[in-house]
Amino acid sequence: MKLLGIVRFELAYQIRRPWPWLCMAALLVFAFVNTRVAVVPVTLPQDFILNSPFIIAVVSVFTCQIWLLIAPAIAGEAAARDAHTGMHPLTYTSPISKAEYLGGRFLAALVLNALILLAVQVGSLLAASAPGVDPEIIGPFRPAAYLAAFGLIALPNAFIATAVQFSVALLSGRPMASYAGSLGLFFFSYPVTFVLYFSPLQKLALLADPIGVMAIMNEMMSDWTIVEKNVRMFTLEGPMLLNRLIWVGIALLTLALVYLRFRFAHRTPADLWSRLTRRFAGKVLTPDAAAPRIAISVPQVRRSFGFATNVRQAISIARSSFWMIVKSPPGLFLLAVFPMFVVLVLNVESGMWGIQMLPRTGYILAKHVTAALTYFADYRVIVPLLIVYFAGELVWRERDARISENVDATPVPESVLFLGKFLGLGLVLGVFMVSLTAAGTVAQTLMGYHDFQVGLYLKILFGLQLPEYLLFAVLVLLVHSLVNQKHVAMLVALVVYFLIVFSSVLGVEHKLLVYGSSPGWAFTDMRGFGSSVGPWVVFKLYWAGWALLLAVVATLMWVRGREPTFRKRNDMAGLRFTGRAAGATAVAVALIGTLGGFIFYNTNVLNEYITDDE
Repeated sequence: MKLLGIVRFELAYQIRRPWPWLCMAALLVFAFVNTRVAVVPVTLPQDFILNSPFIIAVVSVFTCQIWLLIAPAIAGEAAARDAHTGMHPLTYTSPISKAEYLGGRFLAALVLNALILLAVQVGSLLAASAPGVDPEIIGPFRPAAYLAAFGLIALPNAFIATAVQFSVALLSGRPMASYAGSLGLFFFSYPVTFVLYFSPLQKLALLADPIGVMAIMNEMMSDWTIVEKNVRMFTLEGPMLLNRLIWVGIALLTLALVYLRFRFAHRTPADLWSRLTRRFAGKVLTPDAAAPRIAISVPQVRRSFGFATNVRQAISIARSSFWMIVKSPPGLFLLAVFPMFVVLVLNVESGMWGIQMLPRTGYILAKHVTAALTYFADYRVIVPLLIVYFAGELVWRERDARISENVDATPVPESVLFLGKFLGLGLVLGVFMVSLTAAGTVAQTLMGYHDFQVGLYLKILFGLQLPEYLLFAVLVLLVHSLVNQKHVAMLVALVVYFLIVFSSVLGVEHKLLVYGSSPGWAFTDMRGFGSSVGPWVVFKLYWAGWALLLAVVATLMWVRGREPTFRKRNDMAGLRFTGRAAGATAVAVALIGTLGGFIFYNTNVLNEYITDDE
C-alpha cells in the first residue's frame, strides 16, 4: 500500500537525522531534572509521593510545553521538505493520491512525535527509580499511571501540535514555518490562558489552552485532596475532557481545510504582499505587457572595498533583514498583535482582586511590560522565543533560498554579513519598543490616565529593556553560526535559552555565570531609579564584553561556501583572524576581565556571597 510505503520512507529518513534523537534526549533530561529538582522539594513537606499519578501527570503536561518548542522540525520536514528542496515537481507527478501523500507524511510525523514524548515517561520513571531519592517518598510502581499520562496527555497534544505544525509548513512550503505554528500554540497555552484565568473569563481559560495545562492543572490542583493526588489515577473528565475534545476537533478541522486547499501544482509566492498585489492588480504582467526594453550605458566606476563601502553593505543587509522579518506573520504578530495583547493584559491585571491600580507609567513598565532575560513567568517569554526564530531565519535565509553560493562569492566580509543581520534584528526590536510605548499609552488612556511620561517610556524601553534583547540576539546568532544544521541549531538555541532561564534551578545563581543576568532595576515616582541603575549598567557592560567576543567568534566561524566539516571551518577561522578581529577580541577580553574582576571583588570579597538556599 502506497500510504504505508510513504510512512516507512518518512520514518526511515527522519530517524537517520539528528534532531529526533536530540529532542528525545532533551525531553528525557528535562523530565528527569524537573522531577528531581523541582518536584522532590515539594513532595517532602506536603507528603506527596514522587511517582504518584498526580506528579507524573504534572511533569508530563509541563514537559509537553517544552516539546512544543523544540520538536516542530519533525512535522515541518515531513510537510515541506519536497517544496523546500525543489523536489516537488517530481514528487507531485508521482502516481499517488493526495490522501496517500499527505496522510503518509502526517502519520509519520505523528508517530515520531509520539515516540519523542514517550521519553518524558522514561525520564519520570528514571527520576523515581534511580539512586539518590529518599525512599520515603517513593510509592509502588504503577505502570497504569505512566500509560495514562502518555495516552491522555501526551498523545492528544502530539496530534494537536503536529496537525498545526504540519499545516503551517505545508501551506508555506517552508519547514521553518512549523516553528511559527508552535509559537502560536505556545502563546495560547501559556500567556493567553493565564491572563484569561485571572479575568472574569476564567471558565474560558480552561478551554482555550491547546496543551491543556490550565484545564488539567486547575482540576487536579484545586479539587483533589493530598490522598487523591497520591493514589487517584488520572482520567479525562469535566473541563479536562471538554478541553481535549475541543482542541482535537480544531486539529481535525485544520487538517481537513489543508487537505482541501492543497494541490499537486506549481507553487507560487505565498507571502501576503504577493497575494494582495495579484488580487488588486487584476492581472499578471507578462513580458509582452511589461515596460519596453531600453538600452542603457553602464558607466565605468572605480571599485571601492573600503570602510565606507562596508558600512553601506551592512546598512543594505540590515534593511533587507528588517523588511523580511516585518513582512512575515511572526513579525506582524510581534509588532502588531502582541502590543494589542499587552493592552488587554494591562487592563486585566491593573484591576486584580477588585482594586483598580493607578496605571502610572513607571508601574506598568516595571511590573507588566519589561522583563529580564532570565524571567520565564508570563506572556513576556514569547519575545525571546521569537528572537530565536528570527535569528534562525536570518542566518539561514540565503541557504534556504539556494542563493548562498552567489552571496558568498561577493566581496562582503563576514563581519559585515553578521553585523547587517544583527542590525536588522535590532531594528525590529527597536520598532517593537515603539509599539510597546503605543500599547502602554493606549492602555493608560482606556483606564482614564493621561500622564504618559513619554520620556520615561524611552528611558526604560530603549535604555533598559532593549539591551536585554540585543545581548540575547548576539548569543542566538552565534549558535546558528556554529551549528551548521538548521533544525539542530534551533534546538541548541532553545536549550541554551532554557539553561539561562532555569539556571537557578540547576544551582547556578551567580550573575557572573548566567549570560545576560544582572541585578534588577527599580523605579518609583518618589525616588525615581535611585541607585539601582548603576549596578545594572556595570553588569550589562560586562555582558556586552562577552557579546562582543561572541560576535567575533560568530564572524570567524560564519559558514561561507561549502565547508561541511567543523575542522575546515576552524582552519578558515584562523585565516579570518586579522588585525581587526584581534583588536575586537582584545577590547572584549579587557571589558570582561576589568568589569568581571570589579564585580567579583564587590560581590564576593567586600561582601559575603550567599545563595538562595543558604
